[in-house]
Amino acid sequence: MTTFTPSEAEWEAGPLRYIESITAEASRTGIAHIVPPASWNPPVLAVRSGADGVDETSFRFGTKVQPTSKLCRRRPNGPGKVFGFGQGTGVYTLGEFERRCRAWDVGRGVAGKSVEDIESEFWQIVRSGDTEVEVEYGSDLDTLEHGSGFPMPRGMRMELLRRRCVQERRREVDDGEHVEAYRRHPWNVHNFSLHPRSLLSYLVGDEAGGDDPGLVSGVSYCSR
Repeated sequence: MTTFTPSEAEWEAGPLRYIESITAEASRTGIAHIVPPASWNPPVLAVRSGADGVDETSFRFGTKVQPTSKLCRRRPNGPGKVFGFGQGTGVYTLGEFERRCRAWDVGRGVAGKSVEDIESEFWQIVRSGDTEVEVEYGSDLDTLEHGSGFPMPRGMRMELLRRRCVQERRREVDDGEHVEAYRRHPWNVHNFSLHPRSLLSYLVGDEAGGDDPGLVSGVSYCSR
């Protein structure tokens, strides 16, 4: 993995131009770690600030179940499953799921272990399949339903609200200039599919980015 540290000017030019500039070097390892400049200070997670109608007190999400011990032996699909992953039965708040995860760590005896030891145990379970292990996880959430880390651009939010893909605001939130600036920022993952030079713009519709939640809203948020 190669680490890149763009300058302020390179960062403000947006992701497409910067990625083009590092492609030759980054392709040697296949993974690029891009560290934002010190000025990059996006607002608190939208789900925690209540932006776009979702706030931490009302946020609930369902989970999926990964049969870790069967990853090398699973069937592609089955009743109620997608790519071998089952649908979990629980619905949690962020705090409830964190406590559940920590309790699982203690129960499995992995609490306090190093990342390397946990990774080694994971691959041992996958390869051998001798021990039945299932993991409940909360990734791959539909961002049109649940929101995401970045605030949505104004036009996108209004269209998704009209189509009832996002929630009404539960309370008035004064976004302020800081949040508004990041709604428009080119490194806001919501904006990736809206850039005319992005390949994602060919995979989504004309109105608010189409129907694919992963392409429309981005699938993850990483802080510095």
